[in-house]
Formats: sequence, structure tokens, C-alpha cells
Amino acid sequence: MNIQELSNRTHINKETIRSYRLKGLLRPIQADNGYYEYSEEDVYILLYIRQLRDYGMPLEHIRHAFDTLESDYQVALYDQQIAETEAEIERLKKRVDSLKKTKQHQELSKANLNRVEIEYYEETKYDIYPSDGPDSEILTKWLQNINMCTITLNIDKNELAMTTHGKIPIKAGIGTFQWFVKRADLPLTPKIVQFPSGYYCSAIIEVDNIHALDASCLIPIRNYINEHHYTLGSDVTGFLVRVDYSKVQPRFYFRIRVLIKNKD
Repeated sequence: MNIQELSNRTHINKETIRSYRLKGLLRPIQADNGYYEYSEEDVYILLYIRQLRDYGMPLEHIRHAFDTLESDYQVALYDQQIAETEAEIERLKKRVDSLKKTKQHQELSKANLNRVEIEYYEETKYDIYPSDGPDSEILTKWLQNINMCTITLNIDKNELAMTTHGKIPIKAGIGTFQWFVKRADLPLTPKIVQFPSGYYCSAIIEVDNIHALDASCLIPIRNYINEHHYTLGSDVTGFLVRVDYSKVQPRFYFRIRVLIKNKD
């Protein structure tokens, strides 16, 4: 059969079949006219390749498996793919959890603006801010993993504690949690800010300038901390939950939080 007939039989496009031939995964006979003739065996080989590809197995591994008679090698490939798939499942579970939490914050970003809550965070969070001058290669690697990071901000804890009027400077950056830092092997340096596990005072605020915010935005969270006699254990961090671009000037909604400790 010709390549079009093979494509019709397997529902795999001709370009893919051609690429498999060029990689040595399919070995049809080349006729005198230069065209390749595929056999019934090629149908089953092609379907088997598609099955392995659906498992996520790289073509190079499939080619090596085809070229060896050692069953232990093929079993090892399956073990490797099982481990990688299980790791991917765990990563996707964490992404779903992150999506659910972000969705919840979005739903609350209007109705519960400035409402103060106490939340416990189990994992250390890491933030990197371009304005702090981190190594460009380190910043690039973090940005390459933006899909598992959040847009974040930083406010000096002394500003939260003492500034009641005017503008408070903001540092913008990106952040992520410890599990992903380990998984992606993201580099950590002294310029990367850590926010340890613990209880955090949290609120959603509205920001119209990513360089500075009105001190009045922090009044609810500052009052709550003072009324409950907490001390500040960290700077303020936060992550972007929504952008309102319905008008000329964009407005940003951040879930901010600060580590709190009981006064002795």
C-alpha cells in the first residue's frame, strides 16, 4: 500500500508517517519508481508507535526499544515512563489546586475587597524582584517557568507598620512555592526573598499603580494586626488575582499577606 492508504488505515497523517520512516521506525520497501510500499506489518507497527507516543514515550526511546532484543531494557522504559507520568499527575494536581484557589480569590476580589483573614501556608514561598538586580541568567530561568509562578509584589513591613498617609513604594516580581522550586531546580540566591510557612494576615487590595499604592489601602490589614496584638514576621508579599482593563487605566487586584506572630 502507498503512504496515503496507510494514512487512511491508521488515521495518522502522511507527514508523521514520513518522519517515522526517516527516523528508522518504519522500513518500507522503496520501489523502482522511488515511491515507498508499505505492508500490513507497517500498519501494526505504526499503531504501536502511536500507542507508545500516547504514553508520552520519546521517539528516540521507541527506536532503541525496536533495535534491542533485551526485554529488561523495554521494561525499564516503561518504568521510567510510569515514574514520569506519576510525577506529571502530581504536578497537575498542584496546578488544579492553584487554579481553584486563584478562582476563589477572583470571586472574592470584588465582594470582599479589603476583608482581612488569617490563613495558614504550609510551604515556603520565594519571590524574585528584577529591581533587586538578580543575575540575568537566574531571572531568565524563573521567567521561563512563569506558568507555575505568580505575578507578585512586595511592600516593606515597616511601611505597613508606620506609613499612614501618602504613597508606599511597591516592588513587582514573580514568585512560586518550594515544591516547584525543587521540581524545576530554580536557582536560589540571597536576593530571592523567602516567606516561610506559618500564619499570615491576608487581604485583597486594589492597585492602580504598580510602582506605588495609597497607604489607605493597607489600613484594614494594619488595624487588624494592631487590634489583635500581632507583630510582623515578614515583608508583605502578594500575588495578582485579577486585572480590570475595562477603562483606560488598568486596575490590579492582589491578594497580599504578611507573616504574623503573637506578641510575647
